Amino acid sequence: MGIDRLYYGNVTRNTLWGGGITGGGRNSCAGDQRLETVLGPIDTVVANKMVRALAMNGETPGISVTPSQHTTGRGLQNPDTFKPGPELLYGGQGKIKCNVNLGEFNVISGNDRGDIPTSTDALQVEHEGLGPPRLGDSGKEVTGDDSRRLRIQNKHRKQRLRAIQLPGSQWTEHTGQVTYDSTPLPRTRPPHRNFMCPTGRALNHPAATLLREWSTLGCPTRTGQHWTKEEIWAAVERGPHRSATSPEALKHFEEEVKEKLHKNQARLVAWDTIKDNPPAQLKISPIAAIPHKSKAFRSILDLSFRLRLQNGGVLAAVNDTTIKCAPKGAINQLGECLTRIIHAFAETHTDTKIFMAKWDIKDGFWRMDCREGEEWNFAYVLPQPKDAPTMIVVPTSLQMGWIESPPYFCAATETARDIVTEYTNMPVGSLPPHKFVTYTTNGRSYTDLPDKHEDQRFSTLVEVYVDDFMSLVIPVSKAQLTHTASAVMTGIHDVFPANDVDEGDDPISVKKLKQQDGQ
Repeated sequence: MGIDRLYYGNVTRNTLWGGGITGGGRNSCAGDQRLETVLGPIDTVVANKMVRALAMNGETPGISVTPSQHTTGRGLQNPDTFKPGPELLYGGQGKIKCNVNLGEFNVISGNDRGDIPTSTDALQVEHEGLGPPRLGDSGKEVTGDDSRRLRIQNKHRKQRLRAIQLPGSQWTEHTGQVTYDSTPLPRTRPPHRNFMCPTGRALNHPAATLLREWSTLGCPTRTGQHWTKEEIWAAVERGPHRSATSPEALKHFEEEVKEKLHKNQARLVAWDTIKDNPPAQLKISPIAAIPHKSKAFRSILDLSFRLRLQNGGVLAAVNDTTIKCAPKGAINQLGECLTRIIHAFAETHTDTKIFMAKWDIKDGFWRMDCREGEEWNFAYVLPQPKDAPTMIVVPTSLQMGWIESPPYFCAATETARDIVTEYTNMPVGSLPPHKFVTYTTNGRSYTDLPDKHEDQRFSTLVEVYVDDFMSLVIPVSKAQLTHTASAVMTGIHDVFPANDVDEGDDPISVKKLKQQDGQ
């Protein structure tokens, strides 16, 4: 199926959505309520308007549609009925079709697959999207200060890709051509840091070497020149953001830091013990408390904050001086997912029942570490009552607020999504039932399906947006939905290790599954 996104533009293939079990409705979008669960109320309104507009669009000027072998599958319209326009960028890389098995690309060396890679230069040359971004033809390294120029450069690149790509269906018909026996077993992992380490089919992915390096050594962190002692002292004196100083926020940070210390995802250091001889890479940024829909607050480290010094100078923000090292293709999918979902809906008949689901990665960025010793770049003053001694929190994990956290994390989730498409295209019933599959099979519409499918094929589509895995299925039977749900969750656990001791701390949010996100 597709080595599509982390492979980054070196082959062409159709965007896939495989797996997931959600209750459907009678309409093409499986009911507004189900659509709203996945997209949110505002995006649901936009999506419904676009679906209606696209469905009525007879022909898009300037682009011709090549009929796809999947276009006339179960529940899908004739290719002459719906024709996507040039606003859609397939997979973010101009790829339409690719049936290459991920198993053909074994990039992990060593008999036990436990070797620590020493260089990724050759891999980055072969798979361009796995390398860091560069500015234009100069090949200059990109810093946070260059973000605007990089966005313009990437925008022009996408426009060029859209101009030459061949359009096709967003749906993929299940063939069962990938065998489960081709999965590297047993699923063992070498010693690793935190909660991300590839195993299983993820070891066959072109990004496996990078992921193994990050899981063993941590993600590279280059945040520019070291701060002087005077600059560090000024940042400590500035302290946290004012949003973090309310009594409710103080309680939030007390509980959060206690949890992170327990999980070895942070250290707590008394300022008085290091202020006279601070670590070389120490940088202090203000922490903020942002109200959140499912809990009191979300902690955001403001790494874009520029501190005005007493001498009139301005201390550059950590984000501004950061040199981008994460894979440049990792976040090319952002901004494309919703458009592909809408086009998928528009391709189907009005009476087609589409099952949708969403899986959330719990504590996303916190599951990946930065390099040892480099965690000092993300320190902050712990919000406390005024009379308490100053304490410095030193997170060892990637921080929400750092400019490089999304591409590092998306490199892992996009790899998992690619693996999901492999598992989805295995024969129905060949996958071991996933431990969370019972959370995905209680939907009202699920019970209306027949148990067996009599060799009838089904169509799938799977996406990931940062930490949210989303799936659409046009099924024939319960067995097909159970299979695709297990495929999605097995693929996730091939990159983010399952927690078989504490279900509540599994990378797949059980809390969200119990809220019926997966059905």
